[in-house]
Amino acid sequence: MPSSLMGNTSELPLFVPDKVRWLVDLQTAPVDLFPRDVYRTISSERYRTGIVAELLPNTAISSLFSPWYRQRLLSRGDFRLNKEQTMETIRRMARDTTYKLYWFTVGGVAVGGIVLHLMSPSEVRVAYRAFDHEVARSARVRQVDYYAELALDNLLATRGVSRLIHGTDKQPLTQLGLSSYKLHIGAHPVIVESVGSATFDPVVHVGYFQTPNERGVYTEFCLFQRVDEARVRTFCTIAERMGIHILVKHVE
Repeated sequence: MPSSLMGNTSELPLFVPDKVRWLVDLQTAPVDLFPRDVYRTISSERYRTGIVAELLPNTAISSLFSPWYRQRLLSRGDFRLNKEQTMETIRRMARDTTYKLYWFTVGGVAVGGIVLHLMSPSEVRVAYRAFDHEVARSARVRQVDYYAELALDNLLATRGVSRLIHGTDKQPLTQLGLSSYKLHIGAHPVIVESVGSATFDPVVHVGYFQTPNERGVYTEFCLFQRVDEARVRTFCTIAERMGIHILVKHVE
């Protein structure tokens, strides 16, 4: 169990910030962004020599990413997003020269890519990312998505980019998996300007980030879940590694 502050739901505010943005500070050394075991794996020779990464223009989003995404992911039975809206978003990005594709292959076989939006010389946003984990496992590079993040961090840092935005998520959270992943790659949850407020239901929601510091980085997470659940323990461990205190609230 993580070190935490205990409380009950009667102490919770009526409203919470309704968005959280994820920021990777590229001035931080890559070895300090990832957990040690993950960094050791993705910086190994097998990953460095086995995976080929290419930064391509926006036209490659249409010629490479779009058909691959449609065939490998959109056709899956567990695909949850609106398919037509998803493909229209990808087509729109492919027409805009401020978007680029960071494309990854193993032995000539595509394993996925990251669509980037160049916001300014110092800031880049991840617009889309997708990886085929079945192909990655068969190629013995199971953590290809983490390797892609490391390669991206190194690439952008060498080009003078200091801020990598990893999307904006709604609060309160209904699941912890995506937040766990973003914390795992060294992204910090930060406050969103002109943020609204949202109500919460401790039965439906798992928790929310709160208490930003002077840099706008959230320093606490209010958790409604039982801490002895494996996925919750994982989240708590990663969050505390990133300096986020866990406040466990009992649901009454």
